[in-house]
Amino acid sequence: MPNKPEPLTPERVKYHELLPVFRDLVPASVRVYDVGKHRLHDYRPFFVANEFLTVDINPKSSPDILVNVESADVKDLPAAGALLCNGVTEICSNPFDLIRGCNWMLSPGGVALFGIQGPAYPSHTLQKSLFTPSGAINLLSQCGFEKLRIEVVQRGGVPSYSYLFAKKVREPHC
Repeated sequence: MPNKPEPLTPERVKYHELLPVFRDLVPASVRVYDVGKHRLHDYRPFFVANEFLTVDINPKSSPDILVNVESADVKDLPAAGALLCNGVTEICSNPFDLIRGCNWMLSPGGVALFGIQGPAYPSHTLQKSLFTPSGAINLLSQCGFEKLRIEVVQRGGVPSYSYLFAKKVREPHC
């Protein structure tokens, strides 16, 4: 008997709603990196007009590019015009190093869609860091991004996820 697909959380539903909006910001034919390849969801179909490459540190996820985004190794990658990074800040070793790496992966003026876990998201064993919406904005700002838009999902009136559209405005200072 085949496995039933997992139901989408309210946070994943919001992400799926925001992807077409974000895609409309991304010029055709620019490279798009998807940092932290999801084990169930393939976002390549949203970006058929682009070169879409998945990036992950885990070889079991079979990414297009196997690299630790928290390291300076990402400086060797060709710059992208856009980047997705959803659900990675909470499981990485250092969120500032991760966002700095994302900055290095983008061309000047490149855009990113970040999904950052908040305090109301159900805890799990890999969880290390959570951010309030203002904390997520501060994290991105310190690492060279300007917030273009924020959408916050809440559970019981408390932020569970912040989705931020951001633009690379300078090199990181974090």
